[in-house]
Amino acid sequence: MNTTAGFENIDCIKFTNARKVKAWIFWKRVIVDFKVDPIMPTFLFRRVNGDVIQLPDMTGTTDFCTTPPPLWMFPWFVPCRFAYSGTIHDQGYLHHYLIINGCRTLVTRQYCDDLLEECIEHEPDAGTQAEGWAYKAGVRMFGWAYWGKDEPIPPAVGKLDMSRILPSIA
Repeated sequence: MNTTAGFENIDCIKFTNARKVKAWIFWKRVIVDFKVDPIMPTFLFRRVNGDVIQLPDMTGTTDFCTTPPPLWMFPWFVPCRFAYSGTIHDQGYLHHYLIINGCRTLVTRQYCDDLLEECIEHEPDAGTQAEGWAYKAGVRMFGWAYWGKDEPIPPAVGKLDMSRILPSIA
């Protein structure tokens, strides 16, 4: 099976309604709503190893890796520099699971950070290696502050989500 890694169907995800919310004492972060068009093929990321990653939510919010506004003056740190990568990463951080090969799969923070690294390398406008490194380093150093902040960690029940397979049970 010869498939290439990268994002697929990026036209079906739309980012709207950017707003600033207070994050810490001295700065605010930008929150953006996203919506995946249900009529078009699903937005997904195909990894180098062949795994297909989908978002758990069809609508939600993202902050594109929580870039602090004081860094926005540098071209490497504009808040939506890696929009697609940041959205997948944020969904993993928020829910502690992603849809991998069609199954709801629990993920660790390390997995989300590694996935971000691979996603950044395959962004439509990948930028320079230094830009990617800066984002990866920032997420690795400061991501602990956001890991699962909004949602409790779900119990480890395995990889299969039976409600997706047999909707009548749910």
